[in-house]
Amino acid sequence: MNPQSAGRAYRPVDLAREHGISSQAVRNYERDGVLPAAGRTPSGYRVYTEEHAAALRAYLALVAGHGYAAAGEIMRAAVRGDLDAALRAVDTSHAQLLRDRETLDAVETTIGVLTATPTPAPPGRP
Repeated sequence: MNPQSAGRAYRPVDLAREHGISSQAVRNYERDGVLPAAGRTPSGYRVYTEEHAAALRAYLALVAGHGYAAAGEIMRAAVRGDLDAALRAVDTSHAQLLRDRETLDAVETTIGVLTATPTPAPPGRP
């Protein structure tokens, strides 16, 4: 079923293709709670909606900015409808990213000091 011709019904493969991931990854994300539970056809096939497609886009964007663990925590809270928990998870991740940036800046400064060319001593001094 093609999402353009089928309205709002998507198969796992339809969601997967948009992002270059596997259908199994889409099913795993649903199992892990980062996507809402899918509806089922009478024969048991998953049916996703535009809500699922938007959730998958959001999750993968969050992964790029926050990593898998934080993105999963944010999305599980969002799927539960717990906006406060989702925003706390975003805040916690931002704070960690800031600490990571400060650590990297300190490492860069230290490397600069350790690799700097020593200033030669004035003539006549050791």
